[in-house]
Amino acid sequence: MKDAINRGVVTYRGTLSDISNFETVISFTERRKNVSLRNQEYFQRLMEIYGDAAYLHLAKINLSDRLIKYKDQLSQIKKDLAETGEHQKKRLTKLKQQEKSIEKYIVEFEELVQQYPKEIVIAGILSVSFGNTLEMLYAGMDDRFKKFYPQYVLYTKVFEESYKDGKIWANMGGVEGTLDDGLTDFKSNFSPVVQEYIGEFTLPVNFLYHLANYFYQLRKTLRKKHRK
Repeated sequence: MKDAINRGVVTYRGTLSDISNFETVISFTERRKNVSLRNQEYFQRLMEIYGDAAYLHLAKINLSDRLIKYKDQLSQIKKDLAETGEHQKKRLTKLKQQEKSIEKYIVEFEELVQQYPKEIVIAGILSVSFGNTLEMLYAGMDDRFKKFYPQYVLYTKVFEESYKDGKIWANMGGVEGTLDDGLTDFKSNFSPVVQEYIGEFTLPVNFLYHLANYFYQLRKTLRKKHRK
């Protein structure tokens, strides 16, 4: 979360006019995970139906503005270093560490600002509330800015705002049953309560199910052989 703040990630609650930006970050997640989620029209319809009960939160970054601030900070640090006596070793060490950190950010941002000179949305979450619970339905992140860790400040913002609105639970969605995947690691940062359910299963309600399933599997096998 500290990295996101230091890099200038800003979160805000979006409106219908921000749907296109949200759809864009969702598309990055679709490509990364090789899944198909929803389109812009669906997200807009969802927000229209739920109204104030729909929460669209976005994370953005203005690289140009942030670069200017870094350069101003570096100038101040250099000035402080020049005014600090050799005997003030602790202060000198701290200032030199800050100088090194800011210089690193400047190098990184000078490269990025060439590609993204304007403000850009880099992550988003669309949620809806029901009763005292917030259901976090869709989340996306622009992979090009994964080092900015926008999801950490974004999730925190969602929790804070929904809590102010009287929500006492936030459903972050599922995790792998093994509890050792990356998604579980990320969600564990928020002290979650993991509820285990039975999961998906097939419950035949027609006596023809087994026969139909047999022919379905046979058809799949024959199609594979035919393709070869």
